[in-house]
Formats: sequence, C-alpha cells, structure tokens
Amino acid sequence: MRMPTPIGASLLCLCGVCVLAGLARADDLEGDVVYLPMPAGETLTVDNRLGTLRLRGWDEPQVRIVATKRAREAGMLDRLKVRVDLQGGKLAITAGVYFSDGWRPVPLAGAGIDLTIDAPRAMAVRASTFHGFIDAAGFQAGAHLESQQGEIRAADIRGPVDTRSLEGRQLLQGIHGPLDANGIEGDLDLESIDGETLGATVFKGQITAREVRSPVVRLRTTVGSIIFVGALMRGGHYDLDTIDGDVRLVLRPTPFRLLARAPMGKVTSGFALVKVRRTSAGTGTAGADEAAGAGQVEGAFQGGGALLELVSAKGSISLTAGR
Repeated sequence: MRMPTPIGASLLCLCGVCVLAGLARADDLEGDVVYLPMPAGETLTVDNRLGTLRLRGWDEPQVRIVATKRAREAGMLDRLKVRVDLQGGKLAITAGVYFSDGWRPVPLAGAGIDLTIDAPRAMAVRASTFHGFIDAAGFQAGAHLESQQGEIRAADIRGPVDTRSLEGRQLLQGIHGPLDANGIEGDLDLESIDGETLGATVFKGQITAREVRSPVVRLRTTVGSIIFVGALMRGGHYDLDTIDGDVRLVLRPTPFRLLARAPMGKVTSGFALVKVRRTSAGTGTAGADEAAGAGQVEGAFQGGGALLELVSAKGSISLTAGR
C-alpha cells in the first residue's frame, strides 16, 4: 500500500531555500519537494538505494528535488530521509533510513523513496541505484550511471558517459561524447551515438547498436548476439566479438574491409567482396551470394574503407544491405 506524505509546494519551496542555502554539511530534507539555489553547479552526485531515480537537465539556476516515499507501515515513513550535502558547486543527495543505531543509505524491504531531480544542464552527473531504475537526460558535462539490479536509461547527454549494471537492461540514446557501457546480465540497446569512441561489454545479453556515428566501435559479449544497423564511418574501426552468439550487420552500402571469423558457424555477406580468402576454399573474387562459408572470410567492398573485424566463436556472422 502506498502511503505518500504530501505537503504544499509553496511551503516546501520556502523551506528548501531557507534550510539548504549555503549548506556545508549533510542535512536531512524536511519536505517532499525542495528547491535549492544552484547558480554555479559543478557536480551532482545521487545515491538512491531505496527506489528509482529520474534526473533531468534544465535551464534554471536551481535544483528541484521531489521525493516520493512509500511504506507498508505508516510509522516507517518518518524514518525514510533524503540527505543533502552541498559544498560550493558540488551537490550530493543520498536516500537512507533511520535505524536505532543511526542513519544508513541501505535498501529496505517494504519501503522506499523515489527521487525526481531537475538540475542545471552544465552539472556533471554521478548516479547510482540498487533495485530501482535510473533515467537521466538533458545534461551537458557527462554522466556516470550505475545500478545493481535496475534498468539504466540515458538520452541527450553530452560529454563522456559510462554505465555499469550488474543485472538490468540498458537503453542509451543520443549520447554525444565517448561512451563506455558495461553490464553483467541484461540487454544493451544503443542508438544515435556519435562520440569519438564507443565501447560496450556484456557478459550475458544482446547488444543492439543503431545509427552509431562513432569512428571507433568495440562491442563484446560472452553469451549473446551483437546486432549493428546503420552506416559505417569513413576510416572507422569496428571490432565486434561474441563467444556464444551471432554477429549480424545491416549496413547501408559504403566501402569497407572485412575480416570475419566464425570457426563453428558460417560467414555470409550480401555484398560483393573482392579478394576473398576462405579456410575451406581458394582465393579470388566473389559475388554477393558467393561470399559465404565456414571459418574465415577476408575481403573488401568497393575498394575498402572502414575496417570490420568480426568474431563469433560459436555462432554465425552475416552482413546484409539495408537502407
């Protein structure tokens, strides 16, 4: 049963300004909605192990914190607190619980706090959750996002972005900067990424990349397939490697060089490759429907360009033409 603790927004706004302005140590928020002046914010760090976390960059010179508490027992609500630590332009927000021996930022069965935070776009973001999702968008100084068992979603972020997930899906879209995404278990969806480098590693899960414009791309899975859809960058380097899964590319026709290895499966290309070498056949020129076989395929399309290095240890590799 949800048991929120509503308080009037105007009163909370006044309370937030009076209590938090110039804060130089950790204090508890006394309301569910608080506005904090932040004309020159540098970093925003949020640790919420009790629920979900939604972060939005905006153009206001202040931070708005909305906390929604929930508990099975009414007496538990007062023990759930959000702590704020402000030092200069560095703001840290942490959700926790008061126990008999003090306050601790730990998950609690049957109770939680969901946070929605709006902050200046120029603030660099570091955020973490336990079970709850992270949803971040609209920031311009990069982000580090981490969750133990929650979904990670990020969109429209400039600057370096790195993500860490123990168990949960990741959806990363509109990242304009170098991206390093890592997960143990869970699918990873990438779309409209255009930083200098893109690196993604998942132990168990599928990686799907669409409309990636990064010139250096490295995608790795242990158990799972890799799907790449879109165009290749001129002079780009694409390193796609899986052990137990397939590698599938749907490419708009642009020149490329191919080094593909699938020792236990097939390599199939819908592009006419020149100078194809196969472990089980001879060397020469092949047409689109001929460039298939087991083992290894090497060749060039339209004279070569971007380098594709594709490996599937136990699966198959396929390249098809798309729009």
